[in-house]
Amino acid sequence: KRILIIFVSITLLFTEFSFTPPAVFINQPADLSSRPFYEWIADQPEDTIFLNLPVGIEDGTFINYDIIYVFHSRYSFPRIVNGYSGYFSPGYVKMFTDLREFDPDEDLDSIKKFAANYLVFHFDSYKNKDEIMEDYISKSDANEQLKFVKNFGDIYIYKVIYD
Repeated sequence: KRILIIFVSITLLFTEFSFTPPAVFINQPADLSSRPFYEWIADQPEDTIFLNLPVGIEDGTFINYDIIYVFHSRYSFPRIVNGYSGYFSPGYVKMFTDLREFDPDEDLDSIKKFAANYLVFHFDSYKNKDEIMEDYISKSDANEQLKFVKNFGDIYIYKVIYD
């Protein structure tokens, strides 16, 4: 009986897990050109909070940008709004849904609820990088609540100004 129970249990476990495709995540290797960016982040005060864009999961793919940001945050362990967890608060889900199309006039109130000090645009992660980059930079430069700080290639940093 014991051998039969063990055999049936193993067979059931094998059957259960054989039909579940493994989760696939694209792991981007650390790009040496972004090293100055992470060094700059490491030089910021410890209580500084960053929000990286794009956020969330790209539609139709397995690319989860939040996991990528957490992976790269191991260089300096900054405080980031879009970390990764098994739990997403309702406010966070709404924010990253709104931020798929960034418009500072509409989105800054939501961003400020998370007390982000800096917005970090990773333009190299956008599919149509050139037009997105031009649009987001012009909107951000025109907004009084955002101040351009620095760029590292395709990574642009804006400080969020609180009243």
